[in-house]
Amino acid sequence: MIRLICILLWLLPLPAFAAGGMMPDIVFAAPNVSAPAYTGPGDIVASATAWYGLRAYSSSQVAGTTKAVNLRRASDNTTCDFDINTSGNLGGTDAGCGTGTGLSLATFATQDATATCTIATNSASCVSASSTPHAGSTITGAGVTNPCYAISVGTFTGGSGTVTLGGNVAGSPCGTIGAGVTLTFTYGLFVPEWYDQTGNGHHLIQATAGNQFELLPNCLASLPCLSQTTTTQTEVTSATFTPTAVGTLYNVTFNLANGAANAGMLLENGSNNRLRITGAAATWSILGGASGSIVANASNAAFHVAIGVLNGASSVLSIDGTSTTGTATGNTTAGTIGFGTNGNPNSLRYTEAGVWDTVAFTSGNLTSLCHNAFTYWGTSTSC
Repeated sequence: MIRLICILLWLLPLPAFAAGGMMPDIVFAAPNVSAPAYTGPGDIVASATAWYGLRAYSSSQVAGTTKAVNLRRASDNTTCDFDINTSGNLGGTDAGCGTGTGLSLATFATQDATATCTIATNSASCVSASSTPHAGSTITGAGVTNPCYAISVGTFTGGSGTVTLGGNVAGSPCGTIGAGVTLTFTYGLFVPEWYDQTGNGHHLIQATAGNQFELLPNCLASLPCLSQTTTTQTEVTSATFTPTAVGTLYNVTFNLANGAANAGMLLENGSNNRLRITGAAATWSILGGASGSIVANASNAAFHVAIGVLNGASSVLSIDGTSTTGTATGNTTAGTIGFGTNGNPNSLRYTEAGVWDTVAFTSGNLTSLCHNAFTYWGTSTSC
């Protein structure tokens, strides 16, 4: 019987060889592996009262239609909403935008000017400019450290002039370029409204153009942030809500250098509950509007995940996953939510922030949310 089976197998037709006697290629089907699901802060701790971000609050926001931020381009003051894309990132223009759907930040902003420039410390010396660039325009080019933007523009004559620069680095914010390179200036994008993605309607609003935050498209590598450089730049909710004495304030924020006391990061006006940078060097605090505060240190010129839990004697200030405990009781006076409304900032940057009223984060919540922000934004530590 064994001999018969062997003979039958020997008689079966063999696969045809390719020309030259080579064995045919064997093709294996690619495994059906789907992309990992998006996880946002709202997937880690649900039920935020208000949440603002340049990415998705939770996996339920990644359908491609959630509005993240309304932007105004400086060239002609046209405004458009920008949505969260299906990967959870800040995507393109919303379907209701008159300039087109799905436009990228750069395409919507439009080009301001090009010029051949050198850069030393915080100044660019330019020649052959296609036109005079404008303050607020973001700058890209070979050798440029991003984010880089024009703080002010000097008098240009015959295409030659100087530009004062800003960025995330003190002293030489855009790097140093000794030989002339072509720089592209793109009109600035400013923020009339930063949307609350929870659906609770606590949108942050600034109607006055000169007081709006600027969006920097390439702030953390290729990821965007919002920039505040003056005390008049504020974003505040139009309606109030009445907080409880217990709650959690959260933000992912950068401070370039020491500024005046009480640079407001996220606060509730009226209740005076604040997560803020104080006047001391690289010092942050959570302030309970009713009583008490907790202070901790965090380096300047770096993005940090700051979370403050207002819960009486069980309060916590967590910076990049390191917690400092103490006593801080929230005030229950009705008020608004706002950014930058108290103090003199020195180049603050924001990527996301939230209020969880009535929710006191656990130690596990603090670690998980911090690590989620670190994984997405590349903040100072993995928590």
